[in-house]
Amino acid sequence: MDSAGANTVNEHQRQVIDHGLGPLLVIGGAGRGRSEAIARRLVRLADSGTAPESVLILAETEIAARTLRERVEELLDRPFEDLWIFHYQAAAERLLREYSVEAGLDPFFQTLGRADRLAILLDCVDELPLRRHEIRGNPAGLLARLLNRIDALKAERVFARELRDWASAAEKDAGDRATREAAKREIEFAELYATHDRLLSESGSLDSGDLILELGRLLHSREDVRERIAERFTYVMADEYEDAGAARQGLLEALASHGNLLVACDPMQAIRRYRGAAGAAVDGFRSR
Repeated sequence: MDSAGANTVNEHQRQVIDHGLGPLLVIGGAGRGRSEAIARRLVRLADSGTAPESVLILAETEIAARTLRERVEELLDRPFEDLWIFHYQAAAERLLREYSVEAGLDPFFQTLGRADRLAILLDCVDELPLRRHEIRGNPAGLLARLLNRIDALKAERVFARELRDWASAAEKDAGDRATREAAKREIEFAELYATHDRLLSESGSLDSGDLILELGRLLHSREDVRERIAERFTYVMADEYEDAGAARQGLLEALASHGNLLVACDPMQAIRRYRGAAGAAVDGFRSR
């Protein structure tokens, strides 16, 4: 890949920019022009008659999305309406509010951040299933770590009931006391996970992981909504695919049911996922 800088592209990337349809995969390490290829492809699509606002671009973080948006605005030399360049959660929230009735959601649902969710759990900490988790005088620290794990599981589309089923089976098959105790600890965590989701649901709220999961569920269950969004966004692109967990990967494919999907990926490194996730993401995309 090109090592001359983030605002340059090599011949392979230029072919991707000029290619009309997907699915397409851009591979390269950090600073090798992957994001630049995405920005230039949107501009090339606009030059060929595609409305810029009908291209959906997703990034892993708000900062990355803002950087991509600024680069596209710098390159576009024509008038355009609101660009759909967002991080996953922001795009999912906007679409869920537009299709809240179809999703079975209150259109005024709240999206809670980590601090708000932690406060909810702390308010009822004495009622939470934490007998096998040592608080050590600092419930906030323990609950913050458990929230991190809940978020990681949701990103991989692992739900509380599935975790509990797995842990219950592990307890049943345990051959020694230590393994059995570890399984019981997992069962307790699964109960906490379920309690967390119940508390959010009762307050009419979603967390960032729920936004991705709910939109994915809507698109997979409602063909009419999926078709409307596919007509609205005729091209879908995503950066940093190596960090997209199973929930985001599934959402991308549902958003791009027409097949015009481009993802940019560093197959050697996933910052926010497990070891080997980047290579698995590339292999999975190719096989699908």
